[in-house]
Amino acid sequence: MKILIFGDRTEDFSSYSIMTKSFVDIFKEHELYLIALSSNNIITNEDHTELPVIRNCGGRETPSTEFTFTDNLYLYSKLIKPDLVFVHVDTNTLIDDVEALNDFAKLNIPYVLYAVIDGFPIPKRDIKFYNWINKHGRVITFSKFAHNLIDSEYIPHTIDLDFFKPMNLKKEKLTIGCVATCTERKSPYMLMKTYKRLKDKYGDEIQFIYHSRNITPLIANFITENKLKIIDTSKIPMNEIYNLIDIFVLPTRGEAFGLPLLEAQACGVPVVTTDYTTGPELVKGHGELVSGTAKTYCNLCGVPRLIPDEEELFNKVCKLIDNPSLRERYSKESLIFAKDYDTNKWKADWLKIISSISDK
Repeated sequence: MKILIFGDRTEDFSSYSIMTKSFVDIFKEHELYLIALSSNNIITNEDHTELPVIRNCGGRETPSTEFTFTDNLYLYSKLIKPDLVFVHVDTNTLIDDVEALNDFAKLNIPYVLYAVIDGFPIPKRDIKFYNWINKHGRVITFSKFAHNLIDSEYIPHTIDLDFFKPMNLKKEKLTIGCVATCTERKSPYMLMKTYKRLKDKYGDEIQFIYHSRNITPLIANFITENKLKIIDTSKIPMNEIYNLIDIFVLPTRGEAFGLPLLEAQACGVPVVTTDYTTGPELVKGHGELVSGTAKTYCNLCGVPRLIPDEEELFNKVCKLIDNPSLRERYSKESLIFAKDYDTNKWKADWLKIISSISDK
């Protein structure tokens, strides 16, 4: 079978690219083509051919217009003639170009969307898009939270448990840490304010990690002005970064899944995160959940976001710092929980769904 995957390049550490890498591995017995959002050149590997996203080169009919992501989907589908198209990018990148979607539909290629849903209620335009997908293929959701909201199949995000596992690394001090992009949805400023309060309370007894691929000037200045000592993790493998952390803290405003939450738990690290979207699904009962103070909305896609309670966030982290036995219990329970998300466990489900859709 010839499969066209629309995702991120496989060498990045973001959740999208990590999952793209998993899909390439799961579907490796087929002929694979990957439209890589961040790729500029055609790259051919043993297991797939990576295709560049075409930008600013003129639309299908009007040379003065910009090529959209949906145009890329249509163009490559027309050229490659795949038996199946598999998409794992933000709904917002595809949903607006109705003309291109309709052109793509005329190609009669089965379409699978691994749907990104990270807030509730779901915007009406997104619901219409998911209904459109189900007419031409199938929506698959990667959280139970999302699966309960829309007509879909459920296959969770998964991780490589041979890579993300306890390593018993030596640490000089108790370490509070986070792995997340420096975007508003992840609440990095609230995280840094929490780090400062923890520093003021515990002094040199604790240290901090903030692993992000894009630290903004605001966050960088806050770190400098408040003399926060953040461990440099730029040259440390991801599995070791998690193993250097004793308490993982992510004050997110909404997660479609939250791979770092699961990766941390697979390494035996207790988690503190927001009681919203997938937070309860991944953490409740073996970690700490923080309630919200108010809802806001994403200006790009209109998805509702929950603002975590800053005081409660601080107190929940302090609770774990002051209670080693609770950290140990959460660590053991998190390791057991993470086993259900082993990539190998779900591979058969993927192949079964892909086969059933392509046979229609």
